Amino acid sequence: FRKQRPRVRIEVQVGRVKDIVEGLNNGRLDIILAAQRPERRQGVPLWAEKLRWVGNSDLLDNRDGPLELVLRPAPSLIRSIAIDALTQAGRRFEIMFESDSILGIRAAVVNGLGIGVMRIADLEPATLEEDDLGNLALPDLGRVEFYVRFNDDGTHLPRAFATLVEQVARP
Repeated sequence: FRKQRPRVRIEVQVGRVKDIVEGLNNGRLDIILAAQRPERRQGVPLWAEKLRWVGNSDLLDNRDGPLELVLRPAPSLIRSIAIDALTQAGRRFEIMFESDSILGIRAAVVNGLGIGVMRIADLEPATLEEDDLGNLALPDLGRVEFYVRFNDDGTHLPRAFATLVEQVARP
């Protein structure tokens, strides 16, 4: 893309879905790649990933008490999916640890502060396991869908870049 359009300036912003969607809607951003619940279909879907409960059930002392969770702070798509699933299943929970960083979440789970929710792509086999949680009867979390959306500014550059993202990002 840059070879074909060397004068185009590409600036990348990483952030919460809510913030980048707002940036697209108010014209601050031209294109976004974001996650959503599949039923909320926006933009051009690229791929979907299954969400997993991760942690070690042996570290949970009280199986009758509330489930101890490690999650991102609100607003967070994965957090809301986890809370919605537990609420619908009638499962009590407490949020024991919050971090904006996937590394912080991973460290808290590995060190037994609670159970987290991650995409399969975020799992490191050496440090996080998705097994040992079957006896906790945790609800299914479903999938998150990744999509691309853009503002058409009349130059066709956002559409061209979105097409490139589609080609590269689809598994």
